[in-house]
Amino acid sequence: QWDVKLFKEMLSFAGWNLFGGLSNILYTQGLNILLNIFFGPAVNAARGVSVQVQNAVFQFSHSFQMAVNPQITKSYAGGNLSQMHLLIFSSSKYTVLLLLLLTTPFFTNAEFILNLWLKNVPEWSEVFVRLMLCITIIDAAANPFMIASAATGRIRFYQFVIGGTMLLIVPSAYIALKFGCFPYVVFVVHLIFCLITFVARLFIVRSMVHFKILEYVKKYFCRYMLVLILVFLMALACNTISERKMVEELLIIVGTSAMSLLFCFFIGLSTTERVFVINKVKSLSRRLKW
Repeated sequence: QWDVKLFKEMLSFAGWNLFGGLSNILYTQGLNILLNIFFGPAVNAARGVSVQVQNAVFQFSHSFQMAVNPQITKSYAGGNLSQMHLLIFSSSKYTVLLLLLLTTPFFTNAEFILNLWLKNVPEWSEVFVRLMLCITIIDAAANPFMIASAATGRIRFYQFVIGGTMLLIVPSAYIALKFGCFPYVVFVVHLIFCLITFVARLFIVRSMVHFKILEYVKKYFCRYMLVLILVFLMALACNTISERKMVEELLIIVGTSAMSLLFCFFIGLSTTERVFVINKVKSLSRRLKW
């Protein structure tokens, strides 16, 4: 039995999702082509290294959010928008904090880690990796809002704006390279457009599920942004130290990771969340002792 209205809705949903996926493929491969045209295979190899790191980090964030995404959809379907808002905001914040813990060593010691991983590290790899990780963190923070828009089923405007904006990355990067910019400018352009689309997502999804942007900014965004800034300042301070020995490199990785954990715990989490974590750790320690 054919339900024409339902079939059209499903076809529209699939079609606009396809548009979003294609735009992602086009700007990703477009940047590869641009780097190859302007700088050759050596710089493309450096991009390949950064993409491998990005994919590993993305898989981690995707695995974490997979547990939350069905709950976001379920809350919307049940009409429980307040619970949905809480899940969106919390998922966004926790993902960023977890990724910061995971990526701190790359921000502070990217050169050392890449030298351990690769025999010959391509030029620009260190800068590319750091910029790509920034892009990944922003995308991970925005992903719960994308799931929220998909839960409503009304994704045409969302995909048109976000996908269309991301397609502008390639021509913008081309113009920058034409003016003689360095290869990393391609990633800076990508990062800028990610920030633009992140803001656009907030306003588009707000009109769909009626959350308060100010509440998200005050209770969640400001917290993890402060942690992000502190981690970047710490990374900047560490990178001013030159000619470090292997033992010093390892100590910096351990020390900065510990500091990042403290930032996430005392700044990233609210008082209620800290109490919850402490209770969980105590419960786990009692089980291990038993």
